[in-house]
Amino acid sequence: MQTDFTRLIDLTSSAVDLTVWVKADADLDDAFEAICDDTGERLRVNGWMFEVVS
Repeated sequence: MQTDFTRLIDLTSSAVDLTVWVKADADLDDAFEAICDDTGERLRVNGWMFEVVS
């Protein structure tokens, strides 16, 4: 994992659930970069399509 991706979050939508690492200052309502916690794959996420699960 790259060291600048330090915040672990869970995202959910009607199609998929994801646990990803994001940068601490990521704007989760916009498009942002993330790293999948399961696969390590780098993703570009459209935040408006997901709900952040606490």
